[in-house]
Amino acid sequence: MDWSIICFILLLACIGTLFSGVVFLIFGRSPLKAAKWLMPIALGIGFGGWLAYSEPEVSSAAEEESVSCRSDYTACASQEELVDTYKEMTAARVSCKRAAQKLARYGDAELPFYSFGSYFPYENSAKSGKISLTEDDARYQNGFGAMEHVKLKCVYDLQAREVVEIIASGE
Repeated sequence: MDWSIICFILLLACIGTLFSGVVFLIFGRSPLKAAKWLMPIALGIGFGGWLAYSEPEVSSAAEEESVSCRSDYTACASQEELVDTYKEMTAARVSCKRAAQKLARYGDAELPFYSFGSYFPYENSAKSGKISLTEDDARYQNGFGAMEHVKLKCVYDLQAREVVEIIASGE
């Protein structure tokens, strides 16, 4: 059983407990009086929850393509699919972040937690084997001790799984 389903069932149980307490306060000990208007509401909420959490069927061809792109970047149809589904993209972002931190001369670099989340959408990385990731919110310490905003561009080789080049440019 999926965790989201378990959490949804627990949420419904908590809501049901609170709701039954409110009903008891309103109607007292007359369950037939409360059941006349509570059953349609409960059925409507249950049906709405079922519609909201039912997942559409995925065709097997699309699923196979997604699985192949997940493990092989050359099978990705677009740059967006490569960034969203290729399993080594997290390693690429981490490698770029480490290379950016090594680039700092006068202290530590300040990079966001989720660094290098941007990319060039029209670059054909599936064919070239290289992807360019960018970071606009980086800050480096300059020679006077002040933090300076810089833009970073990291070129990552998908085949060799290493950073080829990292460029920092001031704003």
